[in-house]
Amino acid sequence: MIVAFILACEVLFWVLVLGGLAVRYLLRMRRTSAVLLLLVPVLDVVLIAAIALHLAAGGTAEFGHGLGALYLGFTVAFGHSVIRWVDVRFAHRFADGPPPVRPPKKGAPAVRREVLGWLQTALGCALGAAALGGLILFTGDPERTAVLNGFFTPLAIVMFWNTVIAVWGIVEALSGGSGSGGERSEQPAPVAAAPVPAAPAPDPAAARPSAGPGAGAEPGPAAESGPRTERWGATTARWAGGVLLIVAAASFGAQSLLPLLGGEGFTPPQAQQLVQAGLGAALLAWGLTGRR
Repeated sequence: MIVAFILACEVLFWVLVLGGLAVRYLLRMRRTSAVLLLLVPVLDVVLIAAIALHLAAGGTAEFGHGLGALYLGFTVAFGHSVIRWVDVRFAHRFADGPPPVRPPKKGAPAVRREVLGWLQTALGCALGAAALGGLILFTGDPERTAVLNGFFTPLAIVMFWNTVIAVWGIVEALSGGSGSGGERSEQPAPVAAAPVPAAPAPDPAAARPSAGPGAGAEPGPAAESGPRTERWGATTARWAGGVLLIVAAASFGAQSLLPLLGGEGFTPPQAQQLVQAGLGAALLAWGLTGRR
């Protein structure tokens, strides 16, 4: 029941977001759009209130209760950025707005983006842990909320991989700084080559051998450092994602599928298995597409 309620809240989230943006940019009704978008946080309040009331009425916490607490934390942490991401693309598509700006991949802006992403995920984990702890304290019955204690481990796993991915992105951003310098050095080359035909005949003949190797030698290693770093990162992402998926599949098979084949009941996957599978799929997709 709680899982179905969470799915309903997720559907309503997108209905309110897309409906609010459609009303704003297609119907030009900004006040109505603001009301619809302000209703998005109300969904989080309704969700946590429904979970708390179910436990207060004597219900026993299940998988859906813990999932709802985590959903609440990450929705609060990422809800505003998701709405802003959709808003920019909706405005560009339907209201002649500016095109979305590509995220930086090198230098200080890329490092700042990685740090902010780490902080945002850490905020989601902290809010999820606070919601779990609040439900446990609110119920006051350790036996009925024993399942909720198992959801702190997935949060620790998320924070571990969040830190790994952030450090990885920072290293790539800093190592790609030399590549950006190499690309910039290639642009002035045609400008410097333009005055060469206007010089006397002996000078170009003497200058071409020295300018040619110099121009070709300087940008070469710098320009190759960026692609090499990206290929190394994509390969590592594919390996890490594949290992996580294999571990999650093996754990799920040993826990659920083997007992099912033996005639026992089906055991649903644990939260940490879902987290491992989700992170593995995300890393594998990242490595295959080469995008962040």
